[in-house]
Amino acid sequence: MKAYGVILETVVDNLQTSYFWIGCAFALQQSVCNAISPFAKLIHGWTKHNALCLIGGILTPLGYLCHALIPNPTLWQLFVYTAVTGVGFGFCNVSTLIFLKQAFHESFPVAYSCSLLCYYLGTALLPLLSEQLVARAGLQVDMAVFGVLCSLLLPAGVLILAIDIRRTKAPLKWPPGEDTNGTILSQNDDTGHLHDSSTNEDTSALIPTTEGGSDNSTQRKQLAPISSVELADGHGMITGHPKIVLVFLIHTILGYNLSTWAIFLVPFGESVGLDSATAVLISTCGGIGGIVGNVYTTILFYSERMNDVYGFIVPTFLISVSLIAPVISTGFVAMALFSFLTGFGIATQGVASVSCLTTVVCDKHFEAAVVVMLCGCGLAMISGGTVTGALIDITGSYYIAFGFFSAVNFVLFLIAMAWWMSSKIVRKSN
Repeated sequence: MKAYGVILETVVDNLQTSYFWIGCAFALQQSVCNAISPFAKLIHGWTKHNALCLIGGILTPLGYLCHALIPNPTLWQLFVYTAVTGVGFGFCNVSTLIFLKQAFHESFPVAYSCSLLCYYLGTALLPLLSEQLVARAGLQVDMAVFGVLCSLLLPAGVLILAIDIRRTKAPLKWPPGEDTNGTILSQNDDTGHLHDSSTNEDTSALIPTTEGGSDNSTQRKQLAPISSVELADGHGMITGHPKIVLVFLIHTILGYNLSTWAIFLVPFGESVGLDSATAVLISTCGGIGGIVGNVYTTILFYSERMNDVYGFIVPTFLISVSLIAPVISTGFVAMALFSFLTGFGIATQGVASVSCLTTVVCDKHFEAAVVVMLCGCGLAMISGGTVTGALIDITGSYYIAFGFFSAVNFVLFLIAMAWWMSSKIVRKSN
C-alpha cells in the first residue's frame, strides 16, 4: 500500500475524480486484508491443513495483473482490483500468524517481529521502484511488476502447506525423548500437549474426564501447555483479559495511521514544494523508520524488556509530535524527520500490539483476539483513506489532514498514559 502514494496523483488525474474516492479505493486493499480475518479463520477451521496461504498466493496477484492487463479501468474496477488483492493478503496474513504461533509458541513475539522485517524493507524500497517504473514504462507496467512480486506468495503457501501435512502425518518428537529431569515425554496426537509417560499415578484432578468416566488410555500427568497467561474458568476474552481493550484500541488507531501515512505521504511532500523524486525519498525515510522500529521491538521482546511504555506510550507520543517538524520547516530534512518518526512509531505499535498478545491473553483466546484485532484495524484503515481524502478535498490542505492524524494519536497517547498510571496505582495498592 505504501507504493500507492507514488501513483495517487496520477490515478486521480486519469480517473478525474476526488481524493476521497481514490483514497478509499487504495485503503480498501489493506482494509479488506484485515477485516476479512473472521472469514479467513472460518475457512482455516474447515480445511484439514493450512492451505490459506496457498489460496491467498493465488488471489493476491490477480488484482495487480488485472489492473495491468485492462487499460483505463473505471473507479469501480479499481475498487474490485484492490478488494481481490486485499482478500489474498488477508488469507496469507491469518495463515502465517497461526503458523508462527503453532511453530514458535512462547517465542512467537520474537518470531513475528523478525517476520515483519521484510515488510518494512518493502515500505522503504517499493516506493522507489514504483516511481522509476511509472516514469520509465507507465502505470500498467508498474502494476504488472507488483503482480509478479506478489506471485512469490505461491511458493510460500506451498511450503507452509507441505510442512503442515508432514507435521500432521508425523507428530513432532522431542529428542532425545526426555526432559531435563530424565522424564520420558510423549505427544498426544489430538491436542499436541506433552505428557509424562514414566508414571501411572492418579491425576484425575489434572486431566478433565468425560461424562462417561475416566479417559481410555493410561492416566498420565499432563504438563501445562505453553502459555504466558492463565485464565480462570468462567471468564471471556474481555472480562478475563481487560488489558486487551487497550491493545485493540491502539491497533485500531494504527489502521487509520497506516493508511493515511502510506497513501498520502508522497502527495504531502509534493504539496509543500518538493519534486516527485524527493517526495518519494521522504516515503523511503518512513520505511527506514519502520525498519528501525521493527528492530527495536525485536530487541525488546528478545531481551524480555517490552512493556507499555516502550511498546505503546513512546511511539504514540512520537507520532503525535512528529508533525511539528514540517510545521517549522518544509525542507527535505524536516519532512524526512516527520516521515521517519511516524514510520518508527507505526512499526513499533504494529509489531508490539500483535506480538504482545501472548502475554495479554491465554492460548484459548489467542486466535479470537487476533481476529478481533485485525478486523478492527481493517475497519479503521478504510476510514484513514476516506477521512483524509475528504479533508484534503474540502480544505485543500495536507497540514489539516495530517494535523487531524496527529490529534487522534495524541488522544490515544493520553489514554495509554492513563492506563499505565492506573496499572501502577493498582500494583502499589496490592
